[in-house]
Amino acid sequence: MADREKQFGLASGDLDSFVSLLREALAVPRNERDLDLARRLCTYSRYTHSSVWQVCPPRAYVKEDIIPLLFESQNAILDTLNATTSPREEERLKVYARNIDLRLDNLEKYVRGVPSDFAPDHKVAEIEEKYSISDGHKPRRRARRATKKGTKGSAKKSTGKADARVRDLVFISYSHSETDEQWLLRLRKQLGPLVRRNSINLWLDDKIGTGTRWEKEILRAIGRAKVAVLLVSPDYLDSDFIYEKELPAIIVAAESGELKIIPIHLSASMYHKTDLNDYQAAHSPAHPLDRLSPGEQNEVLVRICQEIDSAANS
Repeated sequence: MADREKQFGLASGDLDSFVSLLREALAVPRNERDLDLARRLCTYSRYTHSSVWQVCPPRAYVKEDIIPLLFESQNAILDTLNATTSPREEERLKVYARNIDLRLDNLEKYVRGVPSDFAPDHKVAEIEEKYSISDGHKPRRRARRATKKGTKGSAKKSTGKADARVRDLVFISYSHSETDEQWLLRLRKQLGPLVRRNSINLWLDDKIGTGTRWEKEILRAIGRAKVAVLLVSPDYLDSDFIYEKELPAIIVAAESGELKIIPIHLSASMYHKTDLNDYQAAHSPAHPLDRLSPGEQNEVLVRICQEIDSAANS
């Protein structure tokens, strides 16, 4: 996270600093707003959201100051989206808008004091006790949804909602390339003893039954995950579904402290240009698995499985 703070000028990790950075970014005139500003707004919103769960500020402050700022940030991104003619920029702007949508939904639940799929149980209890929040309190709803040039629902929010707030899954996120699936098979074999002893509850998308809405099931599983293991490779980072759906839900859950991300670097990639750069890898990204000898690969996989077991049972 230190690199990201340096990149975006984040000198302090306190909530007020992030709120100030949002206000400064939003002061940029409309005709000067571009993809870089949208990226900054998304990043500042992310750290603001994370700080809320760390410090538990008064709900009135979140309702009257922070949520409107995130609304305004999302609208600024949508303005840029509607003005762009670049398909590549359009794709990234939709993801930025969707990420803020996830955080807005979570902050509204914070204000209301109702259960949130991404909120740590002890934080919800602390907020309810500190501010005596009732479920009857209703915050303002969003006036706009992420759209592209009049098309409704272009960037619908992606939530990892679960049927219950219990988080007990080890969720494996991976691409379906042939090479990555071979690495998945090796990881599953190493995890086999933990699964048989019921030490971990492993979830992969092969658990989705025929005829089931697979996207919904994946996001529901993320909502129940205590650990998310990411098999990072060029194919992984190139997946539109992972980039637009899985990763936003996983990262928002991690920001709220209820899920631990464990990246495994299968091969060299541009991960450092993504949000994954903020998360400690299970092994050195400078030495991805495909650069190691078979014996070294097994040693690293064993250490990773031990870390997964520890995180799942913490």
